[in-house]
Amino acid sequence: MRRPFATWQELGTGSFLAAQVMTLGAFAAFLLAPVLWSYWLQLVPGLSHPAAALLPPAGQRALALGFVSAEMLNLALALAAARRSRQARLAPWAITLPFYFALATLAAFKAAVELAVAPFFWDKTPHGRFGGVLRQPAAPAQPPHQGTG
Repeated sequence: MRRPFATWQELGTGSFLAAQVMTLGAFAAFLLAPVLWSYWLQLVPGLSHPAAALLPPAGQRALALGFVSAEMLNLALALAAARRSRQARLAPWAITLPFYFALATLAAFKAAVELAVAPFFWDKTPHGRFGGVLRQPAAPAQPPHQGTG
């Protein structure tokens, strides 16, 4: 955020704080995602989570069912969102959301390291650069020649 005080004045205190909570919450969720992913080990035969001893087998099954249910709900919501926004062509891409979340987690870790190492570094994305030829702005028109004589 370039001008936090201006944003605060524009949004008001409540909306400004809500935006901060949402932004920091998303960042924290991506940083903590690997902890949740580690619980998927329970679904692989012969593997268990390091904290598995804290839960009885029924609790572990309930936790695994909860994770699978959450993934199915996430997929269903993505499909419903594509349909309701009249963007049904995007529905097949909903299956790629786990990859998106994995990449977002990597990006969150990269951002956390950059925040610690170089807090004023801005790794700006060059929008509009796609490897093709970019149109150059037209040269300014030259005024008519003012000759002497």
